[in-house]
Amino acid sequence: MQWLRKGLGAVPQSYNRNLHSGSGLSKLPVFVGILAIAAQVIAPVRARVVQIGTPVAGHPTSGAIFPYVLVEFAKTAAGKPQPMVLSPSGRVIVTTRGKILAARAGTVGGFTRTAGIQEGINYAVATGADLYIEGRSAIGRTNNNVYFVHAPITIPATQDFRIDGGESVINYSPPRGDLLTIDSCEDCHYRFGLLVTGARGGCAVRFRPLHPTPIDGITVITDSSFRFSSIATAGSALPPSLRGPSVSAPLAGLFFDARHGPILFNRVYATAIISYQDNILLAGISPSHAVLANTIRVAHIHAAAKAEVKLNRYSNRNIFHLTAATDGQPGSGVITAGSYNIFFLDCFGFPRGRDMVLEPGGKGNIIISARPISFTNRSDSPNELIQGTTGAELLGGGRP
Repeated sequence: MQWLRKGLGAVPQSYNRNLHSGSGLSKLPVFVGILAIAAQVIAPVRARVVQIGTPVAGHPTSGAIFPYVLVEFAKTAAGKPQPMVLSPSGRVIVTTRGKILAARAGTVGGFTRTAGIQEGINYAVATGADLYIEGRSAIGRTNNNVYFVHAPITIPATQDFRIDGGESVINYSPPRGDLLTIDSCEDCHYRFGLLVTGARGGCAVRFRPLHPTPIDGITVITDSSFRFSSIATAGSALPPSLRGPSVSAPLAGLFFDARHGPILFNRVYATAIISYQDNILLAGISPSHAVLANTIRVAHIHAAAKAEVKLNRYSNRNIFHLTAATDGQPGSGVITAGSYNIFFLDCFGFPRGRDMVLEPGGKGNIIISARPISFTNRSDSPNELIQGTTGAELLGGGRP
């Protein structure tokens, strides 16, 4: 495969000779690295990139010199935090006023509407670097860790790309649209902090393979991992309404949209998802454009208007680890028309018959719970229920 050949070709041929040479010079890069890190620590606080690494032999000079592009909080003249983006060479491409200066990589020009995050993604992808989004601990109610975003963020089709970061909040303010859209990716690993949006009809995160990956040339999201601290609607930290969120709430917290290409063999983790129409929505359209064989873990999923998790018929062979609660809201726990999925499920607070709903077409699903599951079975095919009180039980088609 192309990615394997590429990876093997990047291995330095002199590695074993250096390893066994016994020369004291082999320790020099480590010593120099320690000095470089110490210099960064004692340097005055300013917007900067941690310049680790050296140019790679054979790479074009226009490529990434250092491995990370950094999106970070800087300070304005008034002492308030303001995001900035630095290029791999250390050149500022977004000033403290939000003015974008660099113009050689990615979409730049004018003022940033994404707190520098979209510009950082564009620059990192164009230069072959990874991206780090700075986070920091919240202090009281000062919002010192919030990136205020006024336009959607898109991660383009990529391979072998990493986005990492500390604990920050990305707050999406427009009334419509998706906060974050993830295009095709292979062997990519993305980590974000808290995502917040109140946009009607939009999503916090939309997985949507639309364009081919740059090396293998396929439209797919596969062999990748995605981690989110929490995903919430604007205002969802308030006490829950007895009537629950209206249908004008955002469409989905995590939307697996396979209309243009499959989404398969990925790992997705979130600590909490709260107050969307469907907190997690899986939607394939055909056997070749399916949501297939993903592992999805959410420690606390709650307060959905319709369903905590909803799968259509082309959402198959996925594994879920979920703790789902209503928090007084009207939604169901899991609604599935998919097949051969495995649910490790703990539901509480739902009305009778709403912990799990098996829809027509769903078959071969396995539901595992230590506590009794209250379910509605509309399926015309067998499924299996394993619960602590009764053990394994085969659910025949249409059995209540």
